[in-house]
Amino acid sequence: MKTFELKKYADKFKAERIKDVIDFNAFSIPIVKGASFFIHIIPFNFLGAELLNLTKMSDEIIKLMTPMLSNNSGCSRMYNFGGYAIYRAFHDINDSSYATCYNQILRNGIYEIYTSDIFIQNEETKISNIYSDNLMEDSVNVIRNGLCILQKLLVEPPFFIYMSIHNVKGGIIIDTSSKKFTQENINIPPVILNEYITDIKQVIKLLFDILWQTVGKSCYPE
Repeated sequence: MKTFELKKYADKFKAERIKDVIDFNAFSIPIVKGASFFIHIIPFNFLGAELLNLTKMSDEIIKLMTPMLSNNSGCSRMYNFGGYAIYRAFHDINDSSYATCYNQILRNGIYEIYTSDIFIQNEETKISNIYSDNLMEDSVNVIRNGLCILQKLLVEPPFFIYMSIHNVKGGIIIDTSSKKFTQENINIPPVILNEYITDIKQVIKLLFDILWQTVGKSCYPE
């Protein structure tokens, strides 16, 4: 199948998956209401590959699955219908649990990264702004770890790497004097990683340049 045809299927899967997660129909516990940040690493062969056997997860893989910005503090692990996940949650006054971040390996070889921890909500307007300190560096680290996991699980490249943010209309990127986001959801076109490489920063930077350009900046600052 040609790359542009594969991309259509990957786009569709990612969009439907995120909608299901946000609507509390995909992840085992609800995610925090409000703004969300997702990264998806999708292998080209996700449609036809054999399902991954996730019965035995090594300590090394579990450590690599530490969610973004969590430092593995207060994290839990679980099997679920999709595969295997490590997440951090908080409990509200009604003792209901909400995931603030998680990393999930899906059985079709897709690696999913979610966090709400990069957002700061304005208490008056309820608009969420992005806290930008080390955002790309943190994202590169969690993507690199995800790729390392997929390599250990023998998932073959190439990969589409997607990044998207949701429920951010009216928000800004803090400390950049940026314009406001004019869209509720920002779905950045994927980059392609043709092989497993150690230095992925320059590949991933394009995603962040596009995000910064969305609010009127020329590129992600380095």
